[in-house]
This record gives sequence, C-alpha cells and structure tokens, in this order.
Amino acid sequence: MIHYSQDSISPRFRDSGCILDEVDPYDLPAMDVVYHDGTYYTLNNRTLYAWDHQYDGCHNVYVDIVKKDTSDFEDKFTTTCGGTSINVRCTKALWKRLKH
Repeated sequence: MIHYSQDSISPRFRDSGCILDEVDPYDLPAMDVVYHDGTYYTLNNRTLYAWDHQYDGCHNVYVDIVKKDTSDFEDKFTTTCGGTSINVRCTKALWKRLKH
C-alpha cells in the first residue's frame, strides 16, 4: 500500500486538470515513492488521490522507488495521520461538484 506524504493537496494538477476528472490510467506517469520508517509514501499526492478516487485503490500503479536523500521528501512530508488519508483544499466550484 502506498501512503500520502502530505496532509493536504490542491484540487488541480499542475496542468490545471481537476483531480476528480476521469483519468486514463495509462496517461498518468509513474509515481515517485519513498520508503520511510517501514512504509511507502508517494511524492505525487494528487496522482495517488486521483487513482484512489477513480479506482478505490483497486488498480495496479506504476512507481519509481527514489531515495529520500535525492528527493524532496523531507519538504513534502507533512502528513499527521501516517498518510492514510489526505485533505483536498476545496474551492466553491469543487465543493458543489463533490456534493452532486
């Protein structure tokens, strides 16, 4: 199981796509993952959220295992729940979409 490394994420990808939009799994790049204290954590939290939201965690994902000291893991590691969940920072438009 891959865990979130952050406590919250933006609802938009860098390309402005919404993390709730349907995504072809083959269009997503491999996630960078770090092994930390016996657990795998993603550096791509929005991508993991999109996978979880669309497939309920029931789909294989491609990952690249990266070393902690060569990644920005320490800067991104803000989870307070062991990475089992993440908060999406909502806008009004996204909140309306989530309620429907």
